[in-house]
Amino acid sequence: MIWRYARYTVLVAYLLVLTACGSSQAPSRAEPTAGEQQTPTAGSSEQGSQPGTSGGGPASHGGPIVDQVSFIDRLRALGLNVEIVGDVQQPFLKTSGTTVRVSGGPIGEPVELQLYSYERAAQAEADAAQIGPDGSPATMMIDWLAPPHFFRAERLIVLYVGDNEQMLDLLTQVLGPQFAGR
Repeated sequence: MIWRYARYTVLVAYLLVLTACGSSQAPSRAEPTAGEQQTPTAGSSEQGSQPGTSGGGPASHGGPIVDQVSFIDRLRALGLNVEIVGDVQQPFLKTSGTTVRVSGGPIGEPVELQLYSYERAAQAEADAAQIGPDGSPATMMIDWLAPPHFFRAERLIVLYVGDNEQMLDLLTQVLGPQFAGR
């Protein structure tokens, strides 16, 4: 009978150790992973909350913009509101994209952007090379509703169709000069 209790005690102790270690769980994005530093940004607290949220949410990692997530992260760190609207596709790009609505800060009225994330920077570069300096794809004619503006950073292509000067200034500040557009 003592052996029975001893086995249960050992089993319970083993389960407690496994639970305490939590080795099967991946780190949450609120915590930096190996080699990544987390720095507070404008509008976020030391605990890593985003502007407009209370505690516990992920904060801007402050790193370079390489994809859709880091771009949205940077916009939010600048105090802008970013709302994901839905999926979008342009026939001359080889990946589908996401439409986001950006508002707040210096841009005035809400502005929609199309974000296209690629698995590799070379894929984004190849698609960008197919777009002429005026924003027209080499393979087709597009009648834009407003002037198109294309920006690129690593694995991300951002398309803004419009003429909001504050938005264009912000995109140039965050992503560098447009690679195509009017």
